[in-house]
Amino acid sequence: MLMRLLNPTLVNVLRIPQCLQTFARDFTSRFLHIRRLKHCVLFSLLLTAQTSFAALTAMTEDELSDTTGQAFVKIENFNASEHADYDANLDKDYSFTRVQFGVDMKMLLNIDKMELGKYERFDDPVGAKKDSDVLFYNFALGHIDQDDNIVPFEMKDPFLEFAYDESEGKKDLVGFRLGFGQSRGIYSVDIQHMTGNIDVKIRDNEMAIELGGIPLTLPGNVNGVAQLIAGGEYEGVPDDIRADTIGIAKGDALLFYPEWGGIGGFIGKLLQGILGIKKGDPIPLMAGGPGGDACHFTAMNASGNGGIGLPIESCFKLSKYRSVPVGVKVGDDPKEHKFTYAPGLFVSFQTQGDIKWGAPDEQRRDTVKGVFFNVPTGSVEITFEEANEGLPRSRTEFISRGIAIDDVVITDPEGNPITNPRWGTDSIYEPI
Repeated sequence: MLMRLLNPTLVNVLRIPQCLQTFARDFTSRFLHIRRLKHCVLFSLLLTAQTSFAALTAMTEDELSDTTGQAFVKIENFNASEHADYDANLDKDYSFTRVQFGVDMKMLLNIDKMELGKYERFDDPVGAKKDSDVLFYNFALGHIDQDDNIVPFEMKDPFLEFAYDESEGKKDLVGFRLGFGQSRGIYSVDIQHMTGNIDVKIRDNEMAIELGGIPLTLPGNVNGVAQLIAGGEYEGVPDDIRADTIGIAKGDALLFYPEWGGIGGFIGKLLQGILGIKKGDPIPLMAGGPGGDACHFTAMNASGNGGIGLPIESCFKLSKYRSVPVGVKVGDDPKEHKFTYAPGLFVSFQTQGDIKWGAPDEQRRDTVKGVFFNVPTGSVEITFEEANEGLPRSRTEFISRGIAIDDVVITDPEGNPITNPRWGTDSIYEPI
């Protein structure tokens, strides 16, 4: 199953050496060849013993105080039951082995097409049928700024982690993941669909709406979280399997705290009064609430049993967000784009759907079987306007080459074809 998730498209795109492909087949067919590994280690130790003549000498206290360092490789074993939120009635006690590398990585990477998990699945009752778990075109990490400088995507402490099921008295490999302890930067992609998690924080100090064809800006703080949702007949229902839409899930709400300021401020305060909401309390903007459909907001009244439908969309195609900043946004101004590192970026390949990845001192992440692409929760933050309008592509190549793959036409939010999907606008992104 795991080799089916690592399909030939990805292998060809990433140019994985033949030796690694052979290793992957050996690994997924039967755990690790421990006996072969033992022989290799023993032989290496014998060679070292024959050729090494240096004796170990204890360092003095002064030498130790002047020395700093970090292990290049760290191997850690733990069980799901060691986690504080483990529930024996709900969770399976998988065992995990993590191999972490103490290195920092900076890269500008372009991949024409990344397709993972190409197989038929039947466990997504609300999603449209698609051929693979993840399908990205023009995937890139890092970008090029307006001065032709490379601004790399930065990652710290990469690791490989393996999950085992020992419930039947033997150690069966049921999943592995490639992850990073910390990451930040711009990742760009033309998403067709994905399986995973990409919770997007929406935070702004104003809300733009249109009433009777007249655009208005209502001053006030807006807060909420968007997630992967289904489209079609299941519009607005949370869906983390092969999704192509993101938004506020049906029944969830943005919170809007109206403030005084011009005609927009007057309308916001008037709306608050009509809904019977006390001064200082937020107006809940519920997706799919009474008075609106599944993909539009309803301004809910104080009792929560009715409201006023608003002409504001709550569902958006993932393809609108072509370059997304990953990292924890710093500062109180939502329109500033300063970021530091965020934990939790990983991609997993698994045959079981109840694996919760995460060491005992980390926040665990629920996943589904197959390929699961996880963007750190809370690490993507955009404004209300960006949620509605989308995020333009950052430039990820020095030369405009006009690449086309699989005859797929990439379009902007208005549906206009994009000649070179990797040639974009200047990104407002400042790592700190």
